[in-house]
Amino acid sequence: MPENGIQHQPVLLPADFYTGEVPTPSPLAPEIQYRKDIGEKGVKAADANLDKLVAAGMTDTPKARFNNSALVPELNITFDAAKADAKANAAIVADPNAGAPAAGAEVSPVKAKKALEALAKESPNPNAKP
Repeated sequence: MPENGIQHQPVLLPADFYTGEVPTPSPLAPEIQYRKDIGEKGVKAADANLDKLVAAGMTDTPKARFNNSALVPELNITFDAAKADAKANAAIVADPNAGAPAAGAEVSPVKAKKALEALAKESPNPNAKP
């Protein structure tokens, strides 16, 4: 190990200094090979099919958690806003009936009559005598 404080200069070697075997690169995964080929060759507009533009395993969704795009400001969600949304969502109490009256609640006779009349119009009884 060199001593601290000593400046080391690079050594320039002649171009034919190393005459050993040239290492062969290991094969790349298909997705990486696709990206390398497209990066080197590019895609012409006439050949720009979906299979040329989107590699296997790629999706149309951004890989970043938040899109910090200046062109789409509504996608710029700050961490504080996300925390406020999570806090507001946690404060909501779930309604198991989704706004409908409880199962044991009484129904007024007027509402029951109207509901039965509407049901009779929508699906009449085929066995009823005219």
